[in-house]
Amino acid sequence: MFMGILNFLNRYIGIPFLSYIYLAFVVYLGWYIINKIIVEFRYTLIENDLIFEKQIGNNPKRVLTINLKDVKMIAPVKSHKHIKDNAKKIFKLTPSPRSQKAYFGIFKHDGVESKFIFEPTDQMVKLLKRQIPNKVEN
Repeated sequence: MFMGILNFLNRYIGIPFLSYIYLAFVVYLGWYIINKIIVEFRYTLIENDLIFEKQIGNNPKRVLTINLKDVKMIAPVKSHKHIKDNAKKIFKLTPSPRSQKAYFGIFKHDGVESKFIFEPTDQMVKLLKRQIPNKVEN
């Protein structure tokens, strides 16, 4: 079926099969560049709210706002404590969730246990530890 469609497109429109492979590669490469290289994440702590913004170019977009009362724990990803959680939704708020500097957090979001992964600075970890000392691990 798929080959029949490609043969039809090649015969009547004049687009060869390799063009589709090339097009798919270019689309994937564009997606990779945008999501892994150009995207920046900003983390802001304002009073009791932890705010996550995703910025592509000059357009910041608020992705998630978490009240610190809803946070169960925050720990480094390398601690492997996140493997045992029952999170129904995962927010990946870093270009590299497997980074050595990445942290994860468990929180309630719309009544459901969820997880966020982010890469805070040392200063942000200290601020979080000051705000919710019994819930942040190093």
